[in-house]
Order: sequence, then C-alpha cells, then structure tokens
Amino acid sequence: MRYGAMNNPYNNLIDEIKLFGENKFDYIDLTLEKPEATPEILIEKKKEILDALSSYNLGVVGHTPWYLELGHPYESVRKAFLKEALKIIEVLGKIEVSKTTIHPLPAFPRMHKRKYREKIVGWTIDSIKKIVNKANEYGMIIVIENLDGGKLLSLEEYEEIIVKTMSYFHLDIGHANLDTRTNRSVEFIKHFGSRGLLKHVHISDNVGGTMKAGWDLHLPIGAGKIDFRSIFKALKEVKYDDTMTLEVFSRDRDYLILSKNKVKKLWEEVKI
Repeated sequence: MRYGAMNNPYNNLIDEIKLFGENKFDYIDLTLEKPEATPEILIEKKKEILDALSSYNLGVVGHTPWYLELGHPYESVRKAFLKEALKIIEVLGKIEVSKTTIHPLPAFPRMHKRKYREKIVGWTIDSIKKIVNKANEYGMIIVIENLDGGKLLSLEEYEEIIVKTMSYFHLDIGHANLDTRTNRSVEFIKHFGSRGLLKHVHISDNVGGTMKAGWDLHLPIGAGKIDFRSIFKALKEVKYDDTMTLEVFSRDRDYLILSKNKVKKLWEEVKI
C-alpha cells in the first residue's frame, strides 16, 4: 500500500510538498483548486514543484475540485465546468500524473423524477467521456469518487458512469458513511474491487449524518465512528494494494501524521 495526503489549496504548494516529504508520505494527492493550487499556478511554478517532488521522491496523483457540476442541466454552465476540468487534466498530464479523480457531482438528483434524473446522469457521462479522452492522451486513468453512501448517486448509477466512460472507481471511505444507516464501503469494494475497477481510496473518519447534520467532517482516524477493520479486511480480500490518501483536514497537521501511522499499523494488523 502507498500512503498519500492531499494538499490544502489555501497553503503554499511547495510548503505542502515539503510537509508530506519530510513525514515520509509516498505521494501527494494534488488537488488543483483556488487560491494556491490553480492550474495557472502549477504551470507557472512547474519546475519548482517538480524539483520539490523529486527531492523527496514523492509521487503524484491528481484531484479535480469537487464542485465541478459535470451534469449541470444548463448546457452553457455544464460546458464551462467541463472546460475547467479539461484544463486541469492537461496540466496534470504535463507533469505525468497517472490517475486523477473526478466527482460526478449531480445537480440535486433527489429533487427530480426518475426520467429527469436519467438525463442528469447522461449529461454527466457525456462530460466524463470527454475528460477520459483527454486523459488518454497522457496515459492517465480517470477514477470516479463516490459522493456519499448512495443517495446522491446509487451504486448502479456509478456502475453506469464507469462502464460507459471506461473509467474506474475511487472509494471514499468517509463519504460512504454519509446519508446512510451503515457505512457502504464494503459493498462498494465487493462490487468494484472484485472486478479490478477499484483504483484509489480516500480515508477519513466521521460520525455519519446527512448534509444537515454531521456530514463530511474529515476527522482524524479514530475520532469518529467508522469501523476501519472490516473495510480493510474487504480491501485485502479483493487484493487491493494501490494508493490510499489520508484526507484529514485538521488545522493541526500532527493529526494527519498520527492518522497515517494509525492506518499503516491497522492495515498490517488486519488478516484475512
């Protein structure tokens, strides 16, 4: 297993690389977001960034902003989001990133009847197809991240998106604990991992909840209610051994380092 961390886009990117490198992470999960990690900044500081990565032998995976609504019902808005996504893929491709996360953010599908929901999923698929085509130019794969436990998009809808766009699945363990009675990570793992479609994992803790209460807290490992042992067991059963990003967003970065050490220890302890 390779363990990574996501840069805080409000911090200087070089400082983030230094933090992760000095604390022995294997890679940075590079999210290209305002204000300090936009595509324009990455291009401007490309040599400095690559030199910093090389000095720590730090790998890179890519991450697009979660708020790009690739299935937005207004075509002009959807095209604007897609344009930004394609720009990010091009920039990441130029630094030889091998995989990048896309969030299939739907336009409030729970508010729509089934027929219109199908249209939103269709628009999302059309956008992601274009992103996958651009990624292919750089030998990059696209991984589709689950947004919650299955209300925003169902497992079947993730399946449809992945199959029709020839992309892969990205399990977010924290998200799989939201808007659901039980964490659905194991279900996602068995469905996609058994077929070799699981290519990336994000890990954080939370207490469950909905968009109105609790929601996506990105707590240190052990500070919430998620049973990581059962999830790690399921990952090992499908022989997952790739990238796992610690998405711990505490202001005190010591909790990020502590969480990495806890995850590594727990991973080693879990047997199948």
